[in-house]
Amino acid sequence: MANDRPTSASVIGWFFIIIGALSIVSAIGYIVVSMIGDTALGSAWLCAVQILVASFAAYSGYGLLRGSSVMRQALEILSYLLVLSLGVYGVILASDFSSWAPLINTGLYIVVFMFVIRGLRGQKVRDYASKT
Repeated sequence: MANDRPTSASVIGWFFIIIGALSIVSAIGYIVVSMIGDTALGSAWLCAVQILVASFAAYSGYGLLRGSSVMRQALEILSYLLVLSLGVYGVILASDFSSWAPLINTGLYIVVFMFVIRGLRGQKVRDYASKT
């Protein structure tokens, strides 16, 4: 099935696998660093959520590589949720720092995810994912 896989499905699938793996490593690193300080209990909960979401993203990316239409839909929904959360996070940071720089920074991530959503909604990826 890999021979007839469109390039956009491969790029998006591997994008989520790599981003998921890096997010898991980031969360584990944050847990280790926070154990030194006083915030270990509060940050452990948030890191556990990050690990769960990142694991789901990586698994869904693998599912998209295998041609699953359910995983394509899951990645599309996850992408919309990430765009929403990045937008809220950028606004909160911009208001905390009284600067536009954090909003511009998160805006760059939003642009990347908008291209991912466009690829997930594209006809080639839809056709590929509907085979299984």
